[in-house]
Amino acid sequence: RQFWEGRVQGKTEADWQVAEVRKEVEDALELGQDGARRFQDEVLCSFVLELLAHAHQTCLTARKTSVFVGIMWNIFATMHGRSETTVRVGEPKGVSECFLEYKRLLMAHTCIAAGESAGALGILSLPDVRQLTQFVSGTLFQHFVLYQSVLVCPQEANVKQVEVSFEAPRAPPDLRRGKLRV
Repeated sequence: RQFWEGRVQGKTEADWQVAEVRKEVEDALELGQDGARRFQDEVLCSFVLELLAHAHQTCLTARKTSVFVGIMWNIFATMHGRSETTVRVGEPKGVSECFLEYKRLLMAHTCIAAGESAGALGILSLPDVRQLTQFVSGTLFQHFVLYQSVLVCPQEANVKQVEVSFEAPRAPPDLRRGKLRV
């Protein structure tokens, strides 16, 4: 909330990538503490900064924005879980399972669900849900495999330099001596 009130008001979209704002988001989300996951933390921080910029652009309140950041943080945690629907044992959750969890969490926080069940909070309105779902569909779910390969299954690159000797290639055959097969 302090970030929202102190930093967001009066900022333009170009200001979202400023180092001090990025540092505040990293501190609030406790990112950057593990040096081995530095790149993954940068990806998460960039996503949250884009989400904050979108929330500011669409005039979401600080409460709605913080609830939605919490929902997305839960989705990123869900991505690390093991799938219950894939044939291969041990695979991480896929896009359909993560979207179902997203839908469940979003519906638990909508005003419509608040009237139907006792556990619903009623924070997000239907237009908010549409705008946020459009944002998440165009970012996370459209590039889900990329996010998954970076955040859940990061690949390590090992660079090895090896000296190899090759024989000189043979001279190509003389094409003038070739015969046409018919």
